[in-house]
Amino acid sequence: MPADDEAFAWDRLREASDKIGPAAAKLVAYKNTAAGYAIAVVHVASLREANVPYSVRPTGHNEHPFGIFVLPDSLNRAREIVGSVGLGSDIDWAA
Repeated sequence: MPADDEAFAWDRLREASDKIGPAAAKLVAYKNTAAGYAIAVVHVASLREANVPYSVRPTGHNEHPFGIFVLPDSLNRAREIVGSVGLGSDIDWAA
């Protein structure tokens, strides 16, 4: 497993994110693996296509260090969209 976020282009996903502010709710978090990153890319594309504002941010957790955050009032819609894409063992759904 890569030691830092430079192994995968998490910084590009962060830079392309919407600026939704600190009140965002965590939708899903990802492991820093090829599978985790690939799933995040698909989730981001799905949210963008549906016009759901999102932000890719560090989570502060070692096992799942990156996550997608959305506005609280968009959380259920975002879960529906991302859930329809598929899951993998390299992500962790927010409670």
